[in-house]
Amino acid sequence: MSFTKTIFINFTLNTSAVADYYRALANEFVHRGYKVVIITDGKRTHKVSENTNPAIFTWPSKRPTRLADARFLVKLIKRFRPVLIFSNFGADNISIFVSWLMKVPLRFVTYHTMLDPEVVKKPNQAAIIFQFFRKRIIFRLTTMVLPVAAALKQELSEVYRVPDERIRVFHNAIGAQPELVDNETSYPPHLISRRIIPG
Repeated sequence: MSFTKTIFINFTLNTSAVADYYRALANEFVHRGYKVVIITDGKRTHKVSENTNPAIFTWPSKRPTRLADARFLVKLIKRFRPVLIFSNFGADNISIFVSWLMKVPLRFVTYHTMLDPEVVKKPNQAAIIFQFFRKRIIFRLTTMVLPVAAALKQELSEVYRVPDERIRVFHNAIGAQPELVDNETSYPPHLISRRIIPG
C-alpha cells in the first residue's frame, strides 16, 4: 500500500488506558490509509520500529524538552512530511513549536490537567509566570487544542484566551471490559451508611 499522508502521534507506549486509546486511534488512521508515526518517551521503552505501520520512534531524552529532541523531530518531519502532529503531555512544547517552524499544516495538542488552584493563587512567582506564558504561546501555535473535559475547555478559554473556534472537547475513551459486566450480580445496588452519634 502506498501512503499519501502521514500523521505523527506522540504518547507514552505503556499499559495505561490513555495509551490504549491512542494505540486504537493510530490503528484507525492506519485502517483509513494513513502512514502513522508514533513517538514515545525516551529512556523508557527504547522501541524503534521504522518499517511498520504504525512506525515507532523513541525521543532521545527521557522527557522531550532538549535541543537533541528538537533536532530529532526536525529530521523525522523532513523524512515523513506529516500533515498532522498530535501531541500529548510532556512532548507538547517541543512538538508544537518545531512543527510550527517546519510548517506542518495541522498541529493538535491535548489538554489533560486542570491548573492547580494553589498555583493560581500565587501569580507573582517568576517560574509560574514563565510557564503560564510559555503555555499560552504554545496554544497560539496550535491549529486545535483538545481538552478532555468541558471544564478544561472553559479554563482554556478564560485563562489562556484560546479562541473558541480552536477548542474541541476530545474525551479519552476507555475500552469496554465485558468481563467486568459479566461478573456483576443481578441484585440492585444498595447504599449503606453509618451515622456516628457523638458520645
